[in-house]
Amino acid sequence: MLRALVVLLLLANLAFFAWTQGWLTGLTGISPEGDRDPARLKRQVRPEVIRILPPGSVPASAPAETTGAAAAATLVVACIEGGPYSAAELPAAEGVLKAALPAGATWVVQNGERAGVWLIYMGKYANREALDRKVAELKRFDVNSEPVRSSPELEPGLSLGRFESLTQADARLADLAKRGVRTARVINITPPVPVHTLRFTQADASLQRTLAGLKDRLPGEKGFSPCAGGA
Repeated sequence: MLRALVVLLLLANLAFFAWTQGWLTGLTGISPEGDRDPARLKRQVRPEVIRILPPGSVPASAPAETTGAAAAATLVVACIEGGPYSAAELPAAEGVLKAALPAGATWVVQNGERAGVWLIYMGKYANREALDRKVAELKRFDVNSEPVRSSPELEPGLSLGRFESLTQADARLADLAKRGVRTARVINITPPVPVHTLRFTQADASLQRTLAGLKDRLPGEKGFSPCAGGA
């Protein structure tokens, strides 16, 4: 038994010695040097090409990133429009653009309409007393009214509502008729007016800055802003 123990110890010492010499590394996959610096140095590939640079010799990356962001910002385009201008103002507004923008710059003229004003009107009455009697009568029908002002041709008279379209006014008049109001009528006191806007559908940052600086030269100082509805 003692002899066998001595033999085992001898074999163990021989195996340990062989491992420390690196003879068993291929068999065990474990190097006696572990992952220490000598081992890592042996695994380097072309270490002669490595150069240590002094501080400050490599440019920082932040300026490059900033420059890239600034360049990207100049590519942002947006739809912007100026106005609205009346038919009389439109030629003057386009003249300002032609003088300020590079040759070949184009825009689109958008035609629209400024809403008029329609009035549900009652009158004209003979005097103030007649108007007051009508106001009292309308209250019995639960209908609100107010005297017309600043329109001598309609005074003394009553307004039962103001509307931006004839369709809205006619609908309200029909409702009042159901309540017993029979002598009211719809009149137009401010007609609709054609208007025009000047639209740039793809304005880059440079063009937007140029247009912003033209506000005080445009008719009515009606400058440019993002297109209605984000178009």
